[in-house]
Amino acid sequence: MRKAFVVFLSVCCGAAQAEPMAALFGLWESPDGQARQQFDQDFSGLITTKMWFKIGENWKPVGRGILYSRPGSPEWAGVTRTSDMGGIELFESRITPREDGRFSVENESFDAQGTLMKTAEDWTITRDGGFDYTVYKVAADGSRTPWMQGRWLRIPDAGQ
Repeated sequence: MRKAFVVFLSVCCGAAQAEPMAALFGLWESPDGQARQQFDQDFSGLITTKMWFKIGENWKPVGRGILYSRPGSPEWAGVTRTSDMGGIELFESRITPREDGRFSVENESFDAQGTLMKTAEDWTITRDGGFDYTVYKVAADGSRTPWMQGRWLRIPDAGQ
């Protein structure tokens, strides 16, 4: 009975739609140990996101968001409110899981004055449990210029 209920919840509430996104679920940390981010799915199928920066010995929350699947599309859309992230206060994102297991991300970010900056990202889950990314600045003509790259490492949940 319990298994049938879990299957019902998964289908009814969108968990089955999140299957390609499941590779992202969990807690991730930058190799230098100065940043963390977490992806979790709740019972409704929504994916929640959180991000922290390490200040001294403490973890300071700097971002919190939500992702939702777009009906009839593999794309997930979301919004993340941030603070202390270099002036960026809001990210609006679209994440598309690709057939090759990678993720394509498009972001529009806004500072306090409403200035728009567009970026794109490529995410790759690696065989050793990492999560590599490349961020590109996107010009008005749609051209992309590499801006930054890095890696996240999966870590045991530390109760953030």
